[in-house]
Amino acid sequence: QPEFQVARVMDASGAEIMELTGEDGSRVPVSIEAGEVSPYFVHAVVSSEDPTFYENPGLNPLSIARAFVQNLRSGTIESGASSITQQIARELVLGGDRAQTAQRKATEIAIALEIADQYSKNQVLDIYINEFPFGNQTFGVEAASQLYFDIPAADLNMVQAALLVGILPQPSTWNPVQDREKAFEAMDVVIARMMEKGCLNFQHGEWLNASPFCINLNTID
Repeated sequence: QPEFQVARVMDASGAEIMELTGEDGSRVPVSIEAGEVSPYFVHAVVSSEDPTFYENPGLNPLSIARAFVQNLRSGTIESGASSITQQIARELVLGGDRAQTAQRKATEIAIALEIADQYSKNQVLDIYINEFPFGNQTFGVEAASQLYFDIPAADLNMVQAALLVGILPQPSTWNPVQDREKAFEAMDVVIARMMEKGCLNFQHGEWLNASPFCINLNTID
C-alpha cells in the first residue's frame, strides 16, 4: 500500500488549476467491479500478462513447467513464467527482488498462492492495475489514462488500452513520451495477443455469468 501524496490547487469556484504530486508520483485508485475501468483494458492486461488468469490458481502450471525445462537445460534460472499474481508478489510483497534463485522463486510462488487464496480475481486485478507504474511518475491505469489521453480509464478504447498495457514491462522507456516508436511496437504486440486470446470470461459487470468479452477483427474495424 504505497502512500501516494497528491495536492490539488483549486480556484475560487472550485475548479482545479493544477495537481502537485510527491516524488512517488500520481495515483488515482479505480475499481473494476464499480465499472471504472474499460473492458478493453482488462482484456489487454489479462491477454498480455496472464492469459489463463481467470482459470489459474494464482500461477500458470504449464508456464512454470515450461520454464522449469528451459532452466534445467540451461543450468540457470532464465525463465520466470510470472503470472499477474506472481508479479504482485514479487513487486509489492518482495519489494521487486528479482534474484534468480530457486529459493526466491519458490517464495514468490508461495506468496502468489496465498494472495490468490485471500483475494478474488477482481481484487487481484484491482491491485495490479492501481499499483504498477506507467511511466512519467504515474501509477495505475487512471493516472496513466489521464496523462496520456486526458480521459478516464473507463473510456479507454481498444487501441488506447493496448498502448497503456504495452508500457507495463518497461514503463520508464516504453512510454510514448520517452520513445513513441517503441510504445507503438509494444502496443501492436498487445493487440496481437488480444486477438489471439479472443474471448475472456470476466467476473464483473454485465459479463458476470453471461456472455464473454471478445476481441476480433470486427472489434478492430
